[in-house]
Amino acid sequence: TDTVGFIKSLPHTLIEAFKATLEETRSADLIFHVVDVSLANNGNVAVAGLVDDEKDELRELRDEVGRITERLGERPKVLMAKFAKFEYPSTVDYQVRMGAADLGMDVLYEEELNISPEKLVVAAQQGAVHVIWLADLYDARLDIPALMKKLGEAGVDAPVVVGGDFSYEEIATLEGAGVARVYNFLNTSNEKIFAGIVGTLGSPLREEARR
Repeated sequence: TDTVGFIKSLPHTLIEAFKATLEETRSADLIFHVVDVSLANNGNVAVAGLVDDEKDELRELRDEVGRITERLGERPKVLMAKFAKFEYPSTVDYQVRMGAADLGMDVLYEEELNISPEKLVVAAQQGAVHVIWLADLYDARLDIPALMKKLGEAGVDAPVVVGGDFSYEEIATLEGAGVARVYNFLNTSNEKIFAGIVGTLGSPLREEARR
């Protein structure tokens, strides 16, 4: 066994420094997510508030996914793919993937890095997915507008949520191309990304996730 630690919202500039630590998770048989609430129990009001808020938000999201599951008659399915100039462990990509599963969604994860738009369309069709998550990492500069066009031409109507490091102009372009949600990893919490993914499924959290 081994113990590894993570910093929440780890900046991409520190990825290389934490590479050995992150790689430990790739061969792990079991991963425990431990939250230290000792500071909250010791009277730290700020920490207590953060812990309670996070627990409440995640509990609300799990409940919402449960209601969506009842409405759909099946667990909502999310197709996830990663794009980058080179292969490296990404904390955000990993946490979003694990978080979606923990919330009660079925995750279809494409192991192939930089999967072609054609293969992604086929995966979305065969999986009959309800939402698509794309992680655009390390300046991959995926042609997302072109991908959105291919999805539309193929009749895939699953909303697309994208995470990466984008300028305001790029975000406007992506939204104009039909992307349902665009998130900057450096200033967006995982909880907000989770809420955005769940929000695209037509839940009451849709507008809240946009704020």
